[in-house]
Amino acid sequence: MCPGAELPNLGMLLVEWRGAHLPADVSICAPVSHPKPPPLVYDTLVERVDVCVEPIAPVSPPAEYVTIHIPSVKAFGRITLRRNYAVVKYRGLLFVTEARHSPEPRGGVELKLARYRCASYDLGKALKKLKRILHSRY
Repeated sequence: MCPGAELPNLGMLLVEWRGAHLPADVSICAPVSHPKPPPLVYDTLVERVDVCVEPIAPVSPPAEYVTIHIPSVKAFGRITLRRNYAVVKYRGLLFVTEARHSPEPRGGVELKLARYRCASYDLGKALKKLKRILHSRY
């Protein structure tokens, strides 16, 4: 968990997935939520506070790549390769991580999936980048 500076944004969560990281934003959902929440008021009675996890696009260059050899992308689960990114369906959410792929001489696919370090980020830019990656057809 990468701690953030102010509420309701708690920071970035790097979800471990097959040795790689899937970045997500973690925030307090109630009584405030993204984007651009009002200042947090401490004298308001709150019965329940939810913590939300929302996938974001990678916000910094990878620290390293993890290499995985698979017989085919279909056998790997719910994953779509788009240029330099892998779109992964994990726990019902679509995550994006940087990926490099190439054919393996023995047959199959060699995937290099990114691992990240903690970094500060602009949530709006990270969400716009995620939307561009998810909607692009390349």
